Amino acid sequence: MQIRIHAHLERVAEVRARAAREPLFGAVLGRLKRYQAERLSNTYDDLRADPRFCGAVDFFVTDLYGDRDFSARDAGLARIVPAIARLFPPDALAMVDAALH
Repeated sequence: MQIRIHAHLERVAEVRARAAREPLFGAVLGRLKRYQAERLSNTYDDLRADPRFCGAVDFFVTDLYGDRDFSARDAGLARIVPAIARLFPPDALAMVDAALH
């Protein structure tokens, strides 16, 4: 499972590198990310209005689907995957794998 997580992170890094090399690809990728964030935000407007869930919706919209550079976050995740594998149950690692996929 750790190998799959690292493979997902490597694929994202490859996409980032391509976006940096190819301005048109980078622009399209940015538009796609903004579309995904807007779609998610609009789909879950009702949850955003609920104080229990607004933080989670905002997290998904900005920290998972946002159009910022997440390379530092991903590098940090890559460093802690072995610890997650040792300290948490297999379901936790599977959840990380599914989220990255």
